[in-house]
Amino acid sequence: MTRFDRWGLASAAPSGDAAAHFDDAVLDLCLMAGQPSSILADLVETESGWTMPHIAFAYLDLYAQTVEGNRSAAGRLDEIDRSGVDWTARERAHAEAARQWHDGRIVGALETLARWLDGAPRDLLALRISQDLAFFTGDRTALLAVPAGALEAWSSSEAGRGIVAGMVAFGLEEQGHYAQAEDRAHEALADNPSDPWAVHAFAHVLEMQGRSDEGADFLRTSAPQWSPSFFASHNWWHLALFRIERDDFAGALDLLRGPIDAMTPTIWFEVVNQVSLRWRLGLLGIDIALGPTLVDVLVERADEHLSVFNDLHAVLGLALAGESEAMERVIAGYGPESARPEAGALLRGFADFAAGRYGDAARHLTRAHAMTPSIGGSNAQRDLVDQTLLVATVRSGGPAARVAELVATHPTRWSAGTTERMITAS
Repeated sequence: MTRFDRWGLASAAPSGDAAAHFDDAVLDLCLMAGQPSSILADLVETESGWTMPHIAFAYLDLYAQTVEGNRSAAGRLDEIDRSGVDWTARERAHAEAARQWHDGRIVGALETLARWLDGAPRDLLALRISQDLAFFTGDRTALLAVPAGALEAWSSSEAGRGIVAGMVAFGLEEQGHYAQAEDRAHEALADNPSDPWAVHAFAHVLEMQGRSDEGADFLRTSAPQWSPSFFASHNWWHLALFRIERDDFAGALDLLRGPIDAMTPTIWFEVVNQVSLRWRLGLLGIDIALGPTLVDVLVERADEHLSVFNDLHAVLGLALAGESEAMERVIAGYGPESARPEAGALLRGFADFAAGRYGDAARHLTRAHAMTPSIGGSNAQRDLVDQTLLVATVRSGGPAARVAELVATHPTRWSAGTTERMITAS
């Protein structure tokens, strides 16, 4: 008997109940809510011969972007390889993508899922994973093209379209199409006001356009709807940025010490939120120490080198904590023989800045600037590079024309007050 999931895809689920539970896990993952890992753990235990829950659980392991997560994902994928079960086309595509992701071939994983989505645009799991892989690799083309290509397969009135519209909104924003991104974000939020990714996409639109008052009000008033999400700490991070831009530094500190720091930094997602906000505040002359758990995590992971974006934040955090030996171990992973030697200058620039070598920092960050989109993350997150370059240029006595040039590259995204404070704090 052929079963179908709630979005019309053929499913190899052994029962209707199992299919419904898996759909719940997919929906939880897309809406970053609930307990998708618990659902998948139950399915792996009770329906061991069904491949998709194993693959989806491997995806969750890989999201941690840690050695432990990779090891766990490999175990799950090896187990289904040995099972001898006949796979469906969907399972083959997802298993191949998960294996490529595990092996560090993230571009290949994205390409595999994009090909699958050409014929199966209603696969929400593939859409969610694809957008995140595009985000990790800095592929702004795929960030928009993959969900946009799928959107037409969803009618305007059906459940699920809003999730895809939210993904399209984020892709549009990252390419600078702010008016269209806002329209899609509103469409997604009209479908589900608690969708944290749609909230996030709209927050990015407001951030990029310098609409700080509107952004702060939007996130504050909508917080009861999105705050139960396990993505909430990043939306709190965005609210902190809006408060910084409004010169409400006490408000930003309250968010850092409250809901942002409340999350245990066991995954990189939380590490990045906590470290990057501290670094930005430091550029404004506000120094906030890292908690001991966060420092321990960074020291422990200094030799992993699974992501340039994450390692950049490791360098920032270790520099702020005075852990120079561990910081140098991170940077050593990007030597001439490494897979990403060009990232070495970027990391070295931040290390130089932390050590007060501002001229060297400006030189290294200028050299690395062109490659920064390829490290992943969003335009808003990578603003940290430009802001640090600006402060390094000022502190090293760089020419006024260069300072003006750097400020002019962000005519709306940095408030006049934030820019002036970065310069005067130098």
